Amino acid sequence: MDPEVRSACGMPMERNPRWKGRTGRKCSACGRTLSRRTKGERCARCRDRTGAANPFFRKSHSSQTRMRMREGARKRDPSTYRGGNPDRQVLSERRREEWARRTPEEREKHLAAFIAAGQVHNRRSSKTRIENFVREMLEEAAVDYRQNAQIGRYNVDFLCGRTIIECFGDFWHCNPELWPPDAVNPSLRMTATEKWDRDAHRRARLEAQGFRFEVFWELEINRDPAEVRRRIHRLTKDEDHEIPEADPEDDRVR
Repeated sequence: MDPEVRSACGMPMERNPRWKGRTGRKCSACGRTLSRRTKGERCARCRDRTGAANPFFRKSHSSQTRMRMREGARKRDPSTYRGGNPDRQVLSERRREEWARRTPEEREKHLAAFIAAGQVHNRRSSKTRIENFVREMLEEAAVDYRQNAQIGRYNVDFLCGRTIIECFGDFWHCNPELWPPDAVNPSLRMTATEKWDRDAHRRARLEAQGFRFEVFWELEINRDPAEVRRRIHRLTKDEDHEIPEADPEDDRVR
């Protein structure tokens, strides 16, 4: 490259403080250039050092902190804090006992926070490809719908009158065509059978309130979108758009 052109380019590569995401900040321990993603004043290499380079070197908890740790250990149930994953049956019993001890006001406050957190999560995760496909089909059929509708303690993907339309991902709901019953889903930390039982329980409680329930699996949406489109049109053709009231008994956390 011509020297004049090179000089006009400013500071290339290592000489540029923002090259490869750098900010010009230096590690306080070794002087290496820090990435803009680095939080703190030390690079990853220095943060991993032991001995005097460790910010907690030769430091100990205060007497007040040690006292709080001992108090917490005395109150802790040893059966729920053993090595590996805790016993889910024991945890379930502890949750039921804790729920029984709460006052009606505390339960109502907990349920409100529980539902609000679920609504935030569902708004963030409501732009999956399969949900976008179903939404386009509903709009094509000129159907009034509510996306991420709340029914008691349950949040459903789409609510069209009395019809609930759910879009089940093959991984997160363990599609029976792909998952053996005893296969463990590492993200859900349960077997496929356990996930199917949970989904069936949820569906039964919603159907008991008078809703129709229709599931579209990710696999069938990808394999035959035309058939999915026809099913949606049949489901919503003569749909009554009156939405029934949710059963207040269904708001209880179980």
